Formats: sequence, structure tokens, C-alpha cells
Amino acid sequence: MSSLPLNYGYVIVTAGFLIFGGLLSPINSYGRLFTDIQKELNTTSLQTGWIGSIAWATNFLVSPVAVLVESRIGYCATTVLGSVMTSAAYLVSSFMGSYGWLLLVLGIVCGSSAGLCIHSCFCVLFKYFSFSNYTKASGLLATGAPVALITSSATIVVGISYEKLVPALGWRTTLLATSVFAAVLAIPASFAISPDRHFRGNETKTNTDVNEHKETASSKSTKTNDIKTESSREEGNNLHNNSWITMFCSWRAWLILFALLFPAMCWSVYWVNTISYFESIPIPENDILIFVTVMTVTDVLGRVILALFMNKVPFGETSLLCLCNFLFFGLTIIFVVCPSTPVLLICSACIGVGRGWYNVLPYLVSVDLLESDNSDQGVTLAMVALGFGFAVGTLPAGATYDAIGSYTYAFILNALLYLLGAVILLFLQMERRMRNKRKRHRRGLTVVYTIESAKAAIQG
Repeated sequence: MSSLPLNYGYVIVTAGFLIFGGLLSPINSYGRLFTDIQKELNTTSLQTGWIGSIAWATNFLVSPVAVLVESRIGYCATTVLGSVMTSAAYLVSSFMGSYGWLLLVLGIVCGSSAGLCIHSCFCVLFKYFSFSNYTKASGLLATGAPVALITSSATIVVGISYEKLVPALGWRTTLLATSVFAAVLAIPASFAISPDRHFRGNETKTNTDVNEHKETASSKSTKTNDIKTESSREEGNNLHNNSWITMFCSWRAWLILFALLFPAMCWSVYWVNTISYFESIPIPENDILIFVTVMTVTDVLGRVILALFMNKVPFGETSLLCLCNFLFFGLTIIFVVCPSTPVLLICSACIGVGRGWYNVLPYLVSVDLLESDNSDQGVTLAMVALGFGFAVGTLPAGATYDAIGSYTYAFILNALLYLLGAVILLFLQMERRMRNKRKRHRRGLTVVYTIESAKAAIQG
């Protein structure tokens, strides 16, 4: 069967860029709709912010459903279905007259539908380019940055458009325009996510080569080796079947979960409540537009820098995320203690960079610290942490603002959550170093004992 491994792969990459840009950019820009929705529907800050949080949370939490749908109807149909549903959700949400229906359509339906597309695109992207494990640093950094580049570039356009459209036309008409934007970019591109006829040929060829290699090796191996191989396969299958039970019985997995969940709660506030915070200070509209644009541009730059230079830094992804959490502990306090225009501009740039990094690093950190043979566990663990973090992150901020009319205590809480996440990551790294040191020490003792035993046998 003929295949187009690289040429058509670039088509899939381009299609994924358009899908990400069309579907995720409006969700990124939800903060600009925050105040207008709150005023018209007479909702609290807690309720209004939760719409954006749920949209992001369901993006991550829908991944098990996406796996099931993809196994039944394929990647292409799943992506088309998700694009159509997301565009329709933007359209229908513009007519919603109550908070409950808006939460259901714009939050749950829109977020989960976009999540179907996101999951399909990443699966196809990494499979097509023969990444054996899409959580490897090389795969995520090489592919995550350009995806983020197109997504965030589209976000810049949407964000600036929202600044002009929302005051002039209102949030409902803006959502109507958003549905057209998402449909035009995402739906046609979704039909290109049909790699089955291309990479299945490659997989068949690869499997044939592997089988031939196994047959050759088998003919040269002994019966004992065959028995060991079968035993290893059975052990691997049992490990796969019990992997999730084993993982959640580990205290290390729970610490990783909370180390990622606490900062995710903070980032949900930066995504959803930042513009509301600027308006509560208050900050002029023109300055808000500048701050939002700076955040988005530095989001792009942050991911590109991460992709280009991550392998050149003298420490790993876990150390980088730990350092990032420590830095944002201090930055978040400065964000509310010194709300002057120059300080907020610098903070906006840092928030953009950190926001971009936190879209990539948690997956790598989870796989790195979990140390599992099945790295899909690490990816799913990270997605669960991010999903629940975004689901509940804006609730304390909204409740605090509704109670006292200020976000100050909410951001102080966020600073403490950043610190707690950093401390947990630091503890996990120290524990791993000590564990590895003990392993090396035991191996050294074993080697010494073996040498001494050999000497004694020779002398005897």
C-alpha cells in the first residue's frame, strides 16, 4: 500500500494548526466577555468565571471519552464532529438567556467538543510522525510550540477583535461572529485529519519488518529464551491491566497530582479573571488592551523559546516547572501589591510566558516523575490534574470578589498555591535523588560482593 509519510504529514500539521486556532482562541479570549455577561445576566463573579473554567476543564477531562469515540468512528469523524459541535455551541450560546443554559452550552458543550478535536489532532500528529510516545520531550516541544504559535496568533486577532466588537455590538453578536470564525477555520481543516489510509500502510510495513525480525531471532534463540519471552509478555499484560490501580495506590502519583493541580487553579484565574481584575482596579480600556495583547504575544514567545532551548538548559523540565512556580509565587504578590501600569505590563509579559510553558511542561513533568513504563499514565494524570484545577480554580477568586469587592486575597491564595506546588515538586525531586543514590549504593555493594566471592573461589 502506498503511503505519504512526510508530505501528507505536513497537511495534517497545517490542519491541526487551523483547528486549534479556530476552536481554542475564542476560549482563550473568554475573559473579555466576562464583565458584559456578568452585567446582563446579573451573575456573580464566581458564576461568571466558572463558565470559562468549565470550558477549559472539560477540554482536559473529555480525553477518556475522546478515546472511546475515536475507536468507534475514527479520528477524522471525531474531529469533524467536534468542530461542528464547537461552532454550533458558540452560535447557540449567543441566544442563551439564563446562566444555567450558558454554563451548559458555552462551558460544558463547547469545552468538551473542542476537547474531542484537540485529542484527535494530537493523536494523529504524533502517530503520523512515528513518535512512539507523544509525551516525550522531543515530541511535545517540537510539535507543541508551532501548534501554540498558530493558536496564539489567532488568539491575538480574536482578542483585539473582541476589544472592538464587544463594546460596539455586545457579547451575543460577538459570539455569533465567533461561531463563524470557528466554523470557517476548523470545519474544513477537520476533513484533512484522515490519516488512516496513510499511516496504516506504514504501520503494516513496520509490523511486517518487526515480525520478520522476531521470526529470525526466534529461529536463533533457545527454548528457554522463548519461555522467558512468553513470561515477560504475560507479565507486561498484567501490568497494563493493573496499571491504573497500581498508579493510584502510589503516594507519589497523588503528590504529582496535587503538584500540578494547585498551580492549575492559579492559571485558571489568570485566564478567566484577569480582565475583571484590571477593571476593578480600575485600569483604562486602552491599557487593558495592551496588557491582554502582551500576554498573548509572550505566550507565543514562551512556547517557542521552550521548544528551541529546553534541551540546552542545564536542568530538566521538572526543575524548570518548580522554578516557575517559585517565581510566580513572588510575581503574584507583586501583581496585587503594586498595581501600577509599568508593573502590570511587566507582570503581563511574565504571565504570558508562564501560561505558555504551563501548556507543555505538566505532561513532561508527570511522565518524568511517575517513572512508569506506560507513559500514557503520566499524560492522563496530568490532564486530570489540569482539568480539576481549571474546574475549581476560579471559585475562590469569584467568591472573594463577590464578598469584599476585591481580588487581593484571591491572588494571595494563588501565591500560596504556587508555593505549595513548588515545594511538592522539590520534595519529589529530592526523594528521587535519594532513591537513585540508594540504588547505586546497593549495586556497588553487589559488585563488590561478587568480586570478593570470585576471589575466594579462585583461592579455594
